[in-house]
Amino acid sequence: MIRGARNSPRRNLQELVAGLDLPPDAVGRIAELIEIKSQGGEGARIRRPPEIDALMRAEFEAARQTPPGPEGPDHREEATALFRRLVLGRSEA
Repeated sequence: MIRGARNSPRRNLQELVAGLDLPPDAVGRIAELIEIKSQGGEGARIRRPPEIDALMRAEFEAARQTPPGPEGPDHREEATALFRRLVLGRSEA
């Protein structure tokens, strides 16, 4: 589980944006923000364009409206067996 990890995974906003179906003007504004943040540092306070704020509000609202998916299967036993077989060179029968 990512939330339980001590260090969060690195995020590449450009890759995330490329995987979305966003209007070209929104992509351009996001690119502008990335450039501004890269020059001012992560802690820099900048004013977001209204289009980006609207996009963010819509995405957060859509996420709130989406019911959580079913719990997936628990693969810990299979993962442990695979680890033991590959790394430790033994299997449990």
